[in-house]
Amino acid sequence: ESFVDLGALLAADESQTDAGANWFTADADERNGASGADADGDAWDADVAVERLAAAMTLSEGAVSAAADATPFGLTPSEPPPLPPSAYSAEGGFVEITAGQLAARLAQAFPPLVLDVRSAEEYAAGHIEQAVGVPLEELAAACKAGRFDEWRDAGEVVCVCASGARSAQAAVKMSKVYGFANVASVQGGMAAVAKGPASVGGGGGGCGCGGDGDGEGDDNSG
Repeated sequence: ESFVDLGALLAADESQTDAGANWFTADADERNGASGADADGDAWDADVAVERLAAAMTLSEGAVSAAADATPFGLTPSEPPPLPPSAYSAEGGFVEITAGQLAARLAQAFPPLVLDVRSAEEYAAGHIEQAVGVPLEELAAACKAGRFDEWRDAGEVVCVCASGARSAQAAVKMSKVYGFANVASVQGGMAAVAKGPASVGGGGGGCGCGGDGDGEGDDNSG
């Protein structure tokens, strides 16, 4: 629905009246000469008032065009503001690495902290040797408790799960909610890691998996 300032449009429409004219009064000669007017010109005033009010409410073509272009509350038409980027996009700060990139980073002098956010049962069945098991539903409590605070502003945290979905959620939560500066998710999860180079985790399989079932690990292990 559009709201039009009728007064402003009429004032701008020069065709309606000369400046300073009074639409509802007339001089004595004009009133007394009007057909059917009495001595005071009351009947004339009523007729002319109706005519002039109707003329005032008839907008010129330009005024009608201006009314058609009007927007609610007089706002200037504009494009809607752009939506913020998704938290799961590169523009939103989301970082995703491949299994090969994880292998290279684990071989560095200062490797990242790897968080396996699968369930305890999945972790026990096989995991990257250096990974710390923290189920996704327990991650918030661990972050609030300060368990990984030494990694909050320094170093890198890499989250991994079965296929990459839970680790993506974990990475976004750690970076957007808990303020970790450098968090990544492993693309394809353990399925991709298992097909990767043997150097990942330094173990005997493609993923360097261990099955000790302890569900824990040294937070700063390499």
